Parts: sequence; structure tokens; C-alpha cells
Amino acid sequence: MLESKFTNKIYFLFIPLVLFPINTFVLIWAATQNPDGLDWLLILMAIGMWLPLFLAYQVIKNQIAQISIGNGHIRRKTFFANEEDFRIAEFQCFRTIKIRTKHGLFEHLHIIRNGKRIITISESMHANYSQLKQEIAKHLEYGGEIKFSLFKEIREFFRKEEPQSSLRMK
Repeated sequence: MLESKFTNKIYFLFIPLVLFPINTFVLIWAATQNPDGLDWLLILMAIGMWLPLFLAYQVIKNQIAQISIGNGHIRRKTFFANEEDFRIAEFQCFRTIKIRTKHGLFEHLHIIRNGKRIITISESMHANYSQLKQEIAKHLEYGGEIKFSLFKEIREFFRKEEPQSSLRMK
């Protein structure tokens, strides 16, 4: 059985969770110091506080998952201890998406069932990504590369199903 291993980069996702209480304290302090004329500043601080927290939560929920592959099954255990066991035969294919960052080009692998992304494996978060990809490629057909769109990826946080327009092949 092949199990995924995490890189150290996953710990950076917890920074917004640590900064949230600090931002809350600063927001409350600013509101009590000068309640007049700070409405726009408080709104911006609230957005600046909640947006990174929400995005970090979504990444932690969807991408930080322990993946185990073996005996015709894929097991996904999320950070929040939700565990799902899938038969590999249930899936249609897997697709990849390449995301360029200032640290390089990273690939994400999406395992698809009924047109929906069910499991996401990230090269930047899984140290043995290439082994996982090779094992998945033995059992599932490659469905092509998805063209990256930041707007579509953010929209994925709000929807479980994969938008059909993002399935364009290169």
C-alpha cells in the first residue's frame, strides 16, 4: 500500500489561523479608540482578516489529505479526520493542472468521478507526489491537462463539482 507523505510547506497554511486572534484584537482596539471615521478601515480589516482565514480553511479541508492507494482502493483522510474509502473502479479518470508560482511550477492531480473533482493531490504538499501519480496512472486513464484559471480555482472553493468549461485540454 502506497501512502502519501507531506512536505513542510503545509505548515504555512496555519499562519492565518494563528494571525486571526491577533487581527481580531487589533480590530477591536481600533474600533474602541476612534469610533468615528474608521468605518471603511474596519470593513477592510474585517475582509483582510476573514478572507485569508477562509482560503486557508478551504485549502486545509480540500488539499491536505493523507492518501493511501492499494488493493483496488483509494483512501482519503482529511486534516479534519474525515475518512473516505473509494474503489478505484468508481473513478473515470485523473486530470492534472500546472500552477506557476514564484517558487516554480507545481502540478496538482484531480481524480474525477461523474465529472467532479473528488480527490486532489498537490505536488507542493505531497513529498511523494510522483509515486502517487504513477500508481494512479496504472489504474486510471489520463484525462488531460486542465487549463489553470485563478478565478475558476477560487470558484471551486464554493462548489464541489468541476465546472465543465475548465476541462479544456491543451
